[in-house]
Amino acid sequence: MTNCKLCLLEKSLIKKSHIYPDFLYKDLYDKNHKIIKVSTEEIIKKNPRISRPSSGVYEGNLLCRDCENKIISGKYESYLADIMSGKNKDIKCKKGKSVDIETLKIENLDYERFKNFFLSILFRADISTFEEFSDINLGPYHEKIRKIVYENLTTDDLEFQLNILKLDRNSDFDQLIVQPFRSKLETETCYSFLLKGYLIIINFKENKTSKKMKENRLKQNGAIIIPIIPKNVEKKIILTYLDLQ
Repeated sequence: MTNCKLCLLEKSLIKKSHIYPDFLYKDLYDKNHKIIKVSTEEIIKKNPRISRPSSGVYEGNLLCRDCENKIISGKYESYLADIMSGKNKDIKCKKGKSVDIETLKIENLDYERFKNFFLSILFRADISTFEEFSDINLGPYHEKIRKIVYENLTTDDLEFQLNILKLDRNSDFDQLIVQPFRSKLETETCYSFLLKGYLIIINFKENKTSKKMKENRLKQNGAIIIPIIPKNVEKKIILTYLDLQ
């Protein structure tokens, strides 16, 4: 036996821990049960190379069964899956407008579970040994995020700021899942990933760039404003946050 990367206890580790949750792939399979997968390096190309794996990304010997099933799946992934499927009736969603951009205002979110779900993805990418996640290195933040995910701890609005951008319904990128990516905007570092029509952006501390999105970030009252990015500017925004311009 060896130590689980999340609880740090010496336990038997399971053979398949998923980096991205299974429910994200549910309606992305083609008739041959294959997924469209594009790397960040390929997404900028005119004719990107597409791989078609038959399942999401799994890696063994990372987590124990309790951490995988009770914490990652049971606490975080099940909560997000219910929101995305519409099963969670407590969530309120209202359309709005900010300047010339359409928005969605989501309310009644469980602040900790919602925010920590995305931190759990960063944590799993950080502990993965796969090459596609090699860009993720949480460094001194690794232990802090581990404890937050393991104990479902609360962080304030300024710590690990979470912003979400929604792509247009006719987006060229709405069916893609792209691995987490570390990018440098001006002098600040942030982490981004593209998940099925949403661009997730996490800043570890407030900075000049994140201040521009201050009003839209997830608040401790469980509300978040999600701008809907027009198709004509989506590529520029995605490439900026994936640091590929």
